[in-house]
Amino acid sequence: MESSVKALFSSEALRTDEGALGYHPQFSTTDSQLRLTENFDYSDSDKIMLPPMEVVGQYDDAYIIARMKNQDGDELVIVDQHAAHERILYDKVSKIRNSKKNSQELLVPSVITLKPREAEVLMANRAFLEEEGFVIEEFGKDTFAVRSVPLVLGKRIGTEILSDILTDLMDDSRKTIEEKKDKITSTIACRAAIKAGAVLTREQMERLLNQLARTDLPYTCPHGRPTMILFSRSKLDSLFLRS
Repeated sequence: MESSVKALFSSEALRTDEGALGYHPQFSTTDSQLRLTENFDYSDSDKIMLPPMEVVGQYDDAYIIARMKNQDGDELVIVDQHAAHERILYDKVSKIRNSKKNSQELLVPSVITLKPREAEVLMANRAFLEEEGFVIEEFGKDTFAVRSVPLVLGKRIGTEILSDILTDLMDDSRKTIEEKKDKITSTIACRAAIKAGAVLTREQMERLLNQLARTDLPYTCPHGRPTMILFSRSKLDSLFLRS
């Protein structure tokens, strides 16, 4: 563990100087992803569930390193950027379910052909999919036209993700209605979230942490994985065998 902590701060993979990054094509894509969740309007948006955090940098384009300031003293925080954004998306998609704000219409409907079992599952769960932002119409035998997709998904991924959702629904056929809705929302959040490997600017990291602080359960993603790991000064001292 000691060597891992030392490597974290000595490795070139830790980005702390935004100017050294230069322009990266992912910046604009990531900015769009963050803006989508940032602009959602819901009643408890002023609720803050985390102490203030100060960004230190990004490690290996996957983890945000930050300093958390709380009444017991500062703590070093390592945030999984994908898990954190997944939590943000899950909370906000859940809150705008059944809202006209959660859907974007495709300029050209995407026509998909499914296996008979997939088509059967889609028809049985079409109402749930519409609550999440999909608008799907029959277009022939086992063929459907996808006219709208959830707002948080890009138009391409919005149609591709249907296959994953239908597979999940087939595997979870005995689940309750609420469990099925939750599974669909979780799949959408996972596919739409910022991935490991995405280079973030300091501003984007700050915005991500600010949005995470306004979620109901900021310490875990919808699948139960931690979004962050915290190290107190005393914990770090013990790792470095300091008395």
